[in-house]
Amino acid sequence: APCGAGSWRGNRAARARRPADELPAAPERRGHTALSFKAQMDHIRRSLATELDAYRRVLRHRRTPWLARLLLALAVGYVLLPFDLVPDFIPVLGQLDDLFLVPALVLLALKLVPADVLRECRALAAARRS
Repeated sequence: APCGAGSWRGNRAARARRPADELPAAPERRGHTALSFKAQMDHIRRSLATELDAYRRVLRHRRTPWLARLLLALAVGYVLLPFDLVPDFIPVLGQLDDLFLVPALVLLALKLVPADVLRECRALAAARRS
């Protein structure tokens, strides 16, 4: 087909010739403001502390199944103990086991915890932090 006004090439060329003030504005995020790097890191630190407190409460909750407790304890132990399944000096694989094993254990444990228990523990942790 010839490069007429209706083809994609013609439309792209027309857009390229438009002055900048005629171009549509970039969509703005509603309700989001730009945070400094320090503010973002502070938010992540607080969120992580709250989530870890919630996990601690889940471990101690009477309605948490024993398998979920075991998986959470294994995840915490794996992070804190000085040994790894795959030593860190092995390139890539040494870090990947930490990257995938711990989150997998935590996610499996949280899938086993009743939703109302998890909600309650997160609410108590958030109330304590605020």
